[in-house]
Amino acid sequence: EGHFSLTDGRLRFLTFAAEVTRMSWNTTLFMSLNASEQPGGAMLLAAELAAIGPVLLAPVLLTCLWIWGAPNRRPALLATAAGLFVGQALNLLVGLVW
Repeated sequence: EGHFSLTDGRLRFLTFAAEVTRMSWNTTLFMSLNASEQPGGAMLLAAELAAIGPVLLAPVLLTCLWIWGAPNRRPALLATAAGLFVGQALNLLVGLVW
């Protein structure tokens, strides 16, 4: 008698309130990340760096780890490089087809 059941109105209200709060946070975060129609130069530069940076940084990091890293880690680096290559190739293919 002293526990909540799934049909209890209080539990349903708490579940609904949690869902509303989650959606509110989701909308707030989305709107804070959403760009304006005419973004400023600094915002545009930051967006381009965020998009291009990891693409350029990943091969550089793999190369540095290959040169200065432990030789017993090279098979893992080759597997990572192969995955990186496949990902970049798929990205290029989707870009060309789209």
